[in-house]
Amino acid sequence: MEKMRDKLFVVVSCCILLVAAAGPVCAEKGRRLDGITFMTEQYPPFNFEKNGELQGIAVDLLIGMLQKAGSSISRKDIQLLPWARGYQDVLMQKNTCLFSTTRTQEREKLFRWVGPIARNKVALLARQGKKYHISSATDLKNYTFGVIKDDVGEQLLLGAGVPATSIQRVNTSLQNIKKLLMGRIDFWSYGEIVARWQINELGFDRNDFQTAHVLQTKDLYFAFHRQTDPGIVGLLQNILEKMKKTGEHEKIVSAYVK
Repeated sequence: MEKMRDKLFVVVSCCILLVAAAGPVCAEKGRRLDGITFMTEQYPPFNFEKNGELQGIAVDLLIGMLQKAGSSISRKDIQLLPWARGYQDVLMQKNTCLFSTTRTQEREKLFRWVGPIARNKVALLARQGKKYHISSATDLKNYTFGVIKDDVGEQLLLGAGVPATSIQRVNTSLQNIKKLLMGRIDFWSYGEIVARWQINELGFDRNDFQTAHVLQTKDLYFAFHRQTDPGIVGLLQNILEKMKKTGEHEKIVSAYVK
């Protein structure tokens, strides 16, 4: 009986020591996370500003992950930037993270990744009633496109061999919507869910637009500067996976996507 008590004492003591050791480690990683600049753009329902507050699937998810990691970063600390500026910052500046970023083969080695956040269908939106013939990438060269500068919608077109002269680069979705309606471009290349959300939010009629072609379906991620500590990235990845297992991730998604 005494031997059993002794073994139990050893096991409990070891558990206490492990927890005590893990505490400072988690606290240290939380402090190091506080030194990372998180950047995002208007890309609803994943990340957007409304009534002066950042919200969306990715924003809510990130805040939950950071809290669990012991970080003190809040919504007000996240920078809302034009996509092209945020993309260049995360490429060039240490201790930065940009979201929601589509993970593609071309971008794979440029960043360290945490995710996936959700699936993202990149599509070509056109005016309703227009007929187009697109059966292969070769057909794309016959049209003109509106894109957000440095967005995956642009990169996919360039990768498909579309001439840069056929692509009009802007900074906002509103510019692309107006160009499409005025007939200045044939297609708007963008995330389909996001495009339709923004069409509605900006006061346009969704029925005036159609999805003419899907370029690619990929996952959205948190993209960290490539020199970010792998331990920090691994910690957030583990937290995200646990949130998916407990149903927290699905709860956040369902709050925005009905």
